[in-house]
Amino acid sequence: MDEIVENVEKDLRKSLKNYKKAKTFGQNLKDKVKERKSFYKNFLKAIEDNNRDVFYANFQLFDLKYENGRRQNALMLASKYSRLDFVNHILENGGKKLINKRDKFGKNSLSILLYQLSKDVGRLNNHKEKEVIVNEAFEVVKRLVKNGINVNKADDNGKRPRYYARLIRKITRKYTKVIDKYLKKNGGKRF
Repeated sequence: MDEIVENVEKDLRKSLKNYKKAKTFGQNLKDKVKERKSFYKNFLKAIEDNNRDVFYANFQLFDLKYENGRRQNALMLASKYSRLDFVNHILENGGKKLINKRDKFGKNSLSILLYQLSKDVGRLNNHKEKEVIVNEAFEVVKRLVKNGINVNKADDNGKRPRYYARLIRKITRKYTKVIDKYLKKNGGKRF
């Protein structure tokens, strides 16, 4: 009987030890997942903030397939904020396969860029600032088209990239006509 009790106690001690290891492992795993999410969030924030140091220092560690809550990847965000250097770097380092990916609203990088541009242009009063941001965006548009983005891909609302280009054009005809014409020249349909 004493031998049975000793074996049960021994098994319980072993089980408790294993439980503690599993609990520690689980906590370590949770910490690593949290750390990784924080890394990705900070990397995408660096794109938004145009922080070149953080972007280039961490690019090799970043999984280009990662998407934020809106299912937008690094290429989409670099396009959205007209970060031509980042767009070029992503496309040259494995990002071409992301060119026609769509976010949770069905927008590709081109539609995301043009939609954001319409919001930015609408907020600005200074014509010189409008001209600068439109020119930066146009360079990104050309790069995306050159790399094969689908200029006719409609989003979940049925809007194509030229719809957003024409929306901007209504706000400020002088600067954005060139984007609309470029998309039309490259096969972009209006609606």
